[in-house]
Amino acid sequence: MRFKVGFLVSLILVGLFSFGQASPMAIELKEQSRTKVLPLRFGQASPMAIELKSKAEVKGPWIYLMDLGRIQTACPQLLSQLKSLKVAKAPLPGSSRVLDRNYLRARLGQKGINLSHLTLRGAEQIKVLTLFAKVEGRQLIEVAKEFAKKNLPWGEENLEIKVVGRPRDLIIPAGKAELRAKKTLGAGLSLSGFIPVPIEVVVEGRVYRTVKVNLKVKVFQKVLISKKIIRKGEEIKKEDVGERITDISCLSKDVILDLNQIKGRCARRTIRANTILKEDLFEIPAVISRGEQVTIIAALGNLQIATLGRAKEEGRVGEVIRVENIETKKELQAKVIGERRVEVEVEEGNFEF
Repeated sequence: MRFKVGFLVSLILVGLFSFGQASPMAIELKEQSRTKVLPLRFGQASPMAIELKSKAEVKGPWIYLMDLGRIQTACPQLLSQLKSLKVAKAPLPGSSRVLDRNYLRARLGQKGINLSHLTLRGAEQIKVLTLFAKVEGRQLIEVAKEFAKKNLPWGEENLEIKVVGRPRDLIIPAGKAELRAKKTLGAGLSLSGFIPVPIEVVVEGRVYRTVKVNLKVKVFQKVLISKKIIRKGEEIKKEDVGERITDISCLSKDVILDLNQIKGRCARRTIRANTILKEDLFEIPAVISRGEQVTIIAALGNLQIATLGRAKEEGRVGEVIRVENIETKKELQAKVIGERRVEVEVEEGNFEF
């Protein structure tokens, strides 16, 4: 009986001794929503010390423990994990914040660090500055102007580009930066006049901010003008037309740049001298006048029948007008197919019209 009791006591002591010497032990660090376990391959928790700096510079967006000072511990794996430990959010680029020892201890305790094994040395407070770079407003303007010149369909010599409201200088995170225009002109954007050009500020491959640069673009082109008064119904002639270089950005899109655009057309209304010519000022001349005698043609397959009629209104090729059959006095809808000639549709086997 005495042997059994002694054996049982020995087992309990061995168990207690083993529990006190647990290997490996673990320190649990909670970082964001993930949990990392840092194994210590020693018989007891490894002590650690941090020599704090009075000033620290970071790139952001986070402040890491390694940014704040020199970390000392006998465990290489623990050292690696501690270096990458997020302590706090970094201030905005160009700004600073102050961390003290109490804050640092509280944060490390939240991360699962055993504070009884932690020694903090050095500065009582650490001023943390987020490194930054500067993008000047003139750089944004240069990118926007260059983009407009390359994408507008007119030559650079025909353009006048001004900036509406100079963009401010930007403070951005330190790192490799790039400025690039976001859209292609012509895809839902005007090609002249007021043009907003979005410029993306890209830092380390990611868009940090988008800035809109507003441009006022004038396009100077040669346009046609009337040299004299052109009466309503008068056909346009080469000698009636002159040229002028003007800003077309404020003009409608139907400005005539080539006389061939209105060749064979006549004035829709009287046009004053020195008027910039636009397509809506001209129309195809009528080939049939109101009250004029016309030939009415009815066609069905290879068979055609023609009769005389009278136009009830003027008409141009392709238009449908009202005509009257002189013989039957019947009014018809007929399509104008040429000078004093119209065509009507008839039902198969019925040529009465």
